[in-house]
Amino acid sequence: MKKMKWTTWGGCLLLAVAFLVLCVFQNHYMDAMLSSDDASEMILAKLLSENGGILSSQWYYSTEIRVLNAQLIWSILFRFIGSWHVVHLLGNIICFGISLVCLWVLCRAFRMQKVFPILGAFLLIPVSDLYYAFVLQNVCYIPYIATIFVMFAGLVYFVDKSSGKRAKVIMGLIIALSVINGMGGARQLLTFYLPFVAAVILYLCFWAEDTPKENRHIGSYMLLSFLGAAAGYMINSRILSRRYFFAQYGEIRYSSFSWNRVIEVINGWLNTLGYKSGGKLFSITTLFNVTAGITILLAVYSIVRILKDRSVRWQIRLFALYYAAAFAAYILLYSMTDMDYSDRYNLPVTACSYVLIFAYFSDRAKNNGKERRRIITGLTLFTVLLIGCGIFNYYPRVRGYNGNPRKDAVIAAVDNGYTCGYATFWNANISTELSDGKLEMWAWTDYPEDITELNAFPQWLRKVSHDTPPQQKVCVLLSAEEAQKFSFVGRIGAEHLVYESDAYVVYGFESVEELREVVEE
Repeated sequence: MKKMKWTTWGGCLLLAVAFLVLCVFQNHYMDAMLSSDDASEMILAKLLSENGGILSSQWYYSTEIRVLNAQLIWSILFRFIGSWHVVHLLGNIICFGISLVCLWVLCRAFRMQKVFPILGAFLLIPVSDLYYAFVLQNVCYIPYIATIFVMFAGLVYFVDKSSGKRAKVIMGLIIALSVINGMGGARQLLTFYLPFVAAVILYLCFWAEDTPKENRHIGSYMLLSFLGAAAGYMINSRILSRRYFFAQYGEIRYSSFSWNRVIEVINGWLNTLGYKSGGKLFSITTLFNVTAGITILLAVYSIVRILKDRSVRWQIRLFALYYAAAFAAYILLYSMTDMDYSDRYNLPVTACSYVLIFAYFSDRAKNNGKERRRIITGLTLFTVLLIGCGIFNYYPRVRGYNGNPRKDAVIAAVDNGYTCGYATFWNANISTELSDGKLEMWAWTDYPEDITELNAFPQWLRKVSHDTPPQQKVCVLLSAEEAQKFSFVGRIGAEHLVYESDAYVVYGFESVEELREVVEE
């Protein structure tokens, strides 16, 4: 048995360290860094564990219904574990494991198993604030990233097993996955399946002679998976939309082409790769910005070289075509429609940047022995830059940690006998999670300039049962900034004060009607 090269051992060590550091960090600091989105998914998971099923008609979803997501894992864990912190942490760890398994399947299909440990470490390193928030903590983008890995791995295995039962089983599983993805909403259809179709069509138009025997199977895989996703979306729009509460994409309209939106998408691409604006030139910010720039340059260079070099394997070329098509789809979608844009929408594609880069250069190193040493050196330096970004994304969070003042306020409310209360969207669901579900909070509308109506609730990431106010005594939890901004706070007497700190304040009322008299005066 041949000994593993030091690079492979180094990659395995890096993966183990990245995994361990992420788990330890989240165990110690996740509660203090919770976002409303994180906590909302946990409350949904708890609701699913109590009522059964994978979807709930008793929940107001957000922009999509997310049929296949982390709440399924958390809902199972809630049946055995009472601590919300443990459920959240363990669920995240399981999601990390799933993403690594899907990456391994892709690397094996692409015949680049040796670089899997390094790529696996990249998946777990917080290269940017957005990546940490929405991939590593919220984990809501892991299913999208894992889908890309599985779809391309499935294509390779389907082509390799182009006849017989295995090919039928693979295709059946891929169609089922596509249907489920389509049931989640239009986003997967727009951001993965349409670019995937475009990539396959481009491949068959310009590189068909490279794989004459495989072309029919590549085309049929593309068609069947797309039809599966389209069928899933029909279920979403015709059936699920009538039973469940979630936003629809039917109101999106074409708009005049906007270069500003193109620039916005490019900036979003940079931001998800770690670019930081506002920092000084001679500061650690330069490390992030240089790394983001190098990543984009390497990705673009890889695409150009892959499309020119006929010796590159077909699966890598098709992956490069998808990457380019997906980025083009983002630009067209947001520059020619009025669809709301957020930088995090780029995360599934930008997460593939490292796979693209390592796929090309590892393939090139195999075919050209003279360049192997330079390629290994270059990729090692690139890896060092990414490790540096991860370290300096962890460091300020650890250094700036000063306890969890919001949790202290929540504990004070629970200790004073409150089981229900009101807070803004930015505090309500988080408070419920921090209390292990002991304090059920009704969420006032997000971005409020003032609160003048007690039941000013958005139909967004909350229980449907919260349309009805609680029937027992209630508390109001506000941040110090909110307490200064909302006019009704000035009408609350000192006798209602339950807890106060520099960061949060809690008021208590014997009934909802007593609170209403203060808020709606």
